[in-house]
Formats: sequence, C-alpha cells, structure tokens
Amino acid sequence: MDDLEPPKPNQNIDTLKAKTSHDTGALFKSIMLAVFLPVVALVVGGASMSKLEYAAEKARVGRYDTLLKELRNLTVSVDAILNGTSGVSSKFEDFMTEISPYLNGKESVPDVSDPFWNLEGSVFFCWTIMTTIGYGDYAPKTNGGKVFTFFFTIISVPLFVVALAHLSSMLAKAAEAVFREYHDRFCNNKNSYVPGIVSLGLFFLLVLSVGFSASQSDWSYLDACYFSIISLTTVGLGDYSPSLDNTNSWAFILYLWLGLLLVGAIISSMQNLYDVGASFVVEKGGDVVFGKKTPKKNQHEEEKGVGP
Repeated sequence: MDDLEPPKPNQNIDTLKAKTSHDTGALFKSIMLAVFLPVVALVVGGASMSKLEYAAEKARVGRYDTLLKELRNLTVSVDAILNGTSGVSSKFEDFMTEISPYLNGKESVPDVSDPFWNLEGSVFFCWTIMTTIGYGDYAPKTNGGKVFTFFFTIISVPLFVVALAHLSSMLAKAAEAVFREYHDRFCNNKNSYVPGIVSLGLFFLLVLSVGFSASQSDWSYLDACYFSIISLTTVGLGDYSPSLDNTNSWAFILYLWLGLLLVGAIISSMQNLYDVGASFVVEKGGDVVFGKKTPKKNQHEEEKGVGP
C-alpha cells in the first residue's frame, strides 16, 4: 500500500488563508445582520407610529390651544362680571375637568412648536419599546397606534435582545483579547480582564453623564448619572426623561446603543467569571447537586465501579 503524499506547505497556507477569509466574512455578515435588522425595525416602526399618531396629536394641540383661550376668556368674564352671570361657573368646572389630565401628569402637554409624533419622536418612542426602557412619558392615543405597538413589541423586543446578546458577546471577547495581551505580561490570571471591562463601562457612564447634565438645563450631574444607570439597565422608572430636539434624539439613541452594548459585555464577562468560580467549586469540593457537595470517587472505587 503506497504511503499518502503529505500536503505541501503552500497547500496548508492556502487552506489556512481560505478558512480565515471565510471566518472573517461570516463574522462581518453576522455583525451587519445584528445591526441592520434592529435599525430597519426602528425606522419602519418610527415611520408607522408617526403616520398613525401625528394627526391625532395635531388635533390635541389645537384643542389645547382652544382650552387656553377659553381659560383667558373665562378669567376676564369672572373678573368683569361680579353679579353671578349664569353659565360662567359651570363652564369653568367643565374646563377644569377637561384640562386636569394635563395638569396632573396623565397627559403630556402638547407643544405646537415641537410635536412628539414626528419621525424623530416616533423613532425615539420605538427605541424605548425595543429596548424595554419605556419611560412612560409618551404613549399612543389612537387605536391604530396601540395595535401597532402591540405587534411591534412582540417582534422588536426578541429581535433586539438576540442582536444585543450577539454583539455584546463579540465585544466582550474583543476586550478580553486586548486586556489579556497587555495584562499577561504582569499577571497570569486568565480572568483578570473582567475588572478592566467593568471599569470601561463605568468610565463610559460617568463621562457621558457630563454631556447629559450639560444638555438638560435643569439636571445636575448626579441626576444625569442616575438617569444613565436607570436607562442603561433598562429599568426606565420614568421620573426623568430627556428633553430632546430632532438632532439630539439620534445622538441619544446612539448613546443608549453603545451603553447597552457595554452593559451586555459586562454581563457576558461576569458570566464567564461565574462559570470559572463554579468550575473551581466542582474541582475542589466535588460535584454540586442542589446546593450539596457529593464527594469525588477515588481511583480504586472508579476502577471497581463502586460509588458512595
């Protein structure tokens, strides 16, 4: 039987290059897909919500202006007529009943100069839905908007979670490689990169909060840090929400996207650290079953197949 001819060195190099090129192409495609699909969902959702809600918002703006004019007229009437003219009191009560939702915070006061349900505001709303932050300061008022939000939530939330998990895992691996390259010269601990990633996330949070405190005139630096951590953990209490113009809306979405990636990378790194700790417990104390340790079999018992 003839011996097989060993592969030539050039063939090995070509095979390695082809494999590397294929892996790089697959990696690039996965990144583009994880970014492209949420962006498409965001733009389509924003355009749809603007189409469904903008007309109703415009009508509410008109009605709100009418209410303000009625308030001025009623005030003039009450001040000028002190003989108990019939109808003034009942009109004022009706007015207060209708305007009270705006005064107690159940409705956002409409602003004719800065409508919320334009394209930028609608995209921002869809972003808070997709990320599950949900500040709660704006919500759809029309039946069509509510139905669309129902289906958009079902589709976009899982899509975003999968994309975020994929990109965060890749970011954690890239950061791990960088930290290990520079850290292994001084430390042999293979998990020493975790504090570095956590520190990077905290640095991002603290630095970007400076920009928030500057852009929001009534926010202190502590308010900005508080808002950032509540947003980047997707808690979204709603006690603070950003006042954004059309330009700042896109910048804020980018900030949240990068911040959520960092938070995801931190979680991924902490999970790796947890796995290492669990492996250490198993190696040192035996298998862990329902919180109890079972002693390891010794070599003599394993050979005989006898367990404890």
